[in-house]
Amino acid sequence: MAVDRYAYYQRMKVLAHATRTKHNVVTGAFGLREMRRVYKLEGIQLDLWPHKMRTIRAAYFLEDGQPSVLLKKSMKPVEPRLFALAHELKHHLVDQDLARSQRLECAADFSSGSPIEIGAEIFAAEFIFPEDEFVDWLDRELGKGACGADEIVRLKRQSPAKVSYAFIVKRLEWLGRIQRGAFKGFKFQNHEHRLYGVPFYLRLRRIR
Repeated sequence: MAVDRYAYYQRMKVLAHATRTKHNVVTGAFGLREMRRVYKLEGIQLDLWPHKMRTIRAAYFLEDGQPSVLLKKSMKPVEPRLFALAHELKHHLVDQDLARSQRLECAADFSSGSPIEIGAEIFAAEFIFPEDEFVDWLDRELGKGACGADEIVRLKRQSPAKVSYAFIVKRLEWLGRIQRGAFKGFKFQNHEHRLYGVPFYLRLRRIR
């Protein structure tokens, strides 16, 4: 796919904003229920795959004119599930010609550098939490202050959008607020438990 990557990625951002407007998306009130509504209005069938999918988190199909998304059922946290569904929405809006000839499988690690997949990641990020909204929120929360592990945990806990630690770290890297790779492999969930304690539901699960 020979493309001007920068121009392509900018188009994906514009498309994300247009799609948010079309479906009346409000950042702080958008979750899985609202995403299922978007899928219904777009005519996308959603199927939860109960079997093991080691490297694939979701896939987009277009067979006999019927678009469908296969989602890994065991992906329990809301944030990665929501992001995966937004990623597949980009394929529905942009990549149907490609989907007619092959299944678009989306892995957790996009090491191939495919502009189609990177474009879907950019679309999903902008659709769930637009960059301009993120920057305004970040300035209110941190100003120009430090952005260490403690601050990232606090940002995640106070985020108006349902986003993961990986989302926040990537955005902070993109904005130049943290060095790229500075938190590679860092266990933010464990750090959150150290700072704020283990949630009751997790303590109850351990007891059982």
